[in-house]
Amino acid sequence: MTQTQKSQILSLRAEGMQYKQIAEQTGLTLASVKMFFSRQKQKHCTQCGKLLTGKVRRNQRFCSKACKTKWWNTHTDMLKNSNRPVFTCAVCGKAFQAYKIAKYCSRTCYLKAIRTAHPESGIQTQ
Repeated sequence: MTQTQKSQILSLRAEGMQYKQIAEQTGLTLASVKMFFSRQKQKHCTQCGKLLTGKVRRNQRFCSKACKTKWWNTHTDMLKNSNRPVFTCAVCGKAFQAYKIAKYCSRTCYLKAIRTAHPESGIQTQ
């Protein structure tokens, strides 16, 4: 890999291109591009491609919370709990996902259910 190819790879990555796009643009293999970045001491954001600055943790992948949220919202299939069951709220009928068995989608619906079942309790909802 020549010095001009290395500088071209770095400039394309700074523009936000992904490894596959960089490989196609430069005529190098995808493995060569990946190996180039793995040998670099610098890390780049997985979402936007910006250089991570400051004290970079070993497993840090994103430059900001906004990039992290944007990336995970577009890659929901990679979430560990993406196959959570869907429940229906007993009060409002809205479909929702929960980590464990649940009857209500929110605390507000839970309080509405208690208030209608036991009006003498005097519980107020917000």
